[in-house]
Amino acid sequence: MKNIIIFVLCAVMILFTNGCGSRIIEKDNDVSSADSAQIPNPFVECETLEKAEQLAGFEISLPEKMPDGFTQSSILAIKNDMIEIIFNNKDDEIRIRKAEGKKDISGDYNEYKYKNTIKVDNLTVTTKGNDDKINVATWNDGNYSYSISANVDEKGIDSGNIIEMIKNIK
Repeated sequence: MKNIIIFVLCAVMILFTNGCGSRIIEKDNDVSSADSAQIPNPFVECETLEKAEQLAGFEISLPEKMPDGFTQSSILAIKNDMIEIIFNNKDDEIRIRKAEGKKDISGDYNEYKYKNTIKVDNLTVTTKGNDDKINVATWNDGNYSYSISANVDEKGIDSGNIIEMIKNIK
């Protein structure tokens, strides 16, 4: 009887250690690690802008015109928090975000050559970029924060296009 109990305990320990030491394969870079932990993605893909607005709890208006070749590819929302609309062309992406509050919601933590402040109507907009292009624009209207993040031709968007987009986002 004592041998059976020892055998069962050893089997349980083997199963337990194999379960805890299992390999985790990360999707993007195929790195194996037992210590990896992933934060769940809070964004929910929505079929329509109306569904995203219902989920987030507020509305958003988008630019009437996007830079040439860009079409809407995804509508995402975080419940009671944020709406994100993604536009793509063949190789590039533009993300427009809106959330309650007065924080930087761009999610872009890259280093850029310049950071500038411009006035668009009654809004103060912070822009970041390289050379003469803008990669990130952030602003708030007192109640909501907004951002445009652009990776267009690896350079960004010219200021005229950004200003026209900002004027239409509410």
